Amino acid sequence: MTYQGPYKLIGRDYGAEDWFKEVKKQGYYISDTFLGYRRVPHFIIAITREEPGKTWVLRSTIDTQFFTHLVERVRIGKTGEAYILNENGILQTQRDPEAVSWIRT
Repeated sequence: MTYQGPYKLIGRDYGAEDWFKEVKKQGYYISDTFLGYRRVPHFIIAITREEPGKTWVLRSTIDTQFFTHLVERVRIGKTGEAYILNENGILQTQRDPEAVSWIRT
């Protein structure tokens, strides 16, 4: 595993994690927002790449607080707003960044 970032994640074994199993099966995975090892709200986007004799998994962790700040600035027309929803229509961002009741632990 190769890791780039501010957290001490070298040596973490993701082999039994649901996201890893799904990305190996489907070729991609987008998670709901969750706390994970770091206990910080984030979501995962992961993809696989096949090469002869090798399968690579690229996983990106998106900081939900940063992403929420970016999305909450989006306006559509005079009154429209933008939100991020999961595949079941459940909000993954919201207007009040202080409220965290929507986070799945």
